[in-house]
Amino acid sequence: MKLIVYFYKNPLLVVKLFHSLLNSASELISLNVKIIFYNDSPDDIQLCWELEKCLRNKGALNLTVITNFENLGFIRSVNQGLEDAIRDGSDVLLLNSDAYIFPGTLTELSEIARLDPMIGFISPRSNNATLCTVHTNKVARGDPDLCFKEFQVLKKHFQRYSYVPTAVGFCLYIKVEILKNFGIFDSIYGHGYNEENDLIMRANSCGCTFVQN
Repeated sequence: MKLIVYFYKNPLLVVKLFHSLLNSASELISLNVKIIFYNDSPDDIQLCWELEKCLRNKGALNLTVITNFENLGFIRSVNQGLEDAIRDGSDVLLLNSDAYIFPGTLTELSEIARLDPMIGFISPRSNNATLCTVHTNKVARGDPDLCFKEFQVLKKHFQRYSYVPTAVGFCLYIKVEILKNFGIFDSIYGHGYNEENDLIMRANSCGCTFVQN
């Protein structure tokens, strides 16, 4: 599996996201996850410095930082990783730079992906992701750690996964079979927005589905 994160400016986002990956290090290693950080702000010295610190402190994590020679935008940057995944035969998890994961997330996503060959995409629930949002109390909703604790109580009342019409790209698992059969993000969407809906609709037209877990 490839875990791809796109960074543009906002160097302060790096620390929290990277810390969440370190907290899930044993899981990432056992799943043989290759983490790729795309730096699309080569002129942002602080961002470059924060990403360099991640490399120095990655421990056993398989982490690569790729710095674009110029600002390419989200789609052109991420499509590099999607093309690489097709060559390697790897599923992909796209993760926003302002998001972070909790232990068990990747294991659950990869297990759900294999429950049905027609499942093509998966997004987890979140404290702030439109149709993937868990409706907790207002205090927990503003605090991801509190929201996660509350979710541990609530999830026994939920189905393990639900079929929904489209994705929320904050954390999007894409099976490599989808990429091989339907291609990568369409560059017509420029610097990004609705590109994941376009790919999902292409796959939907052949019966592939999107799941929220």
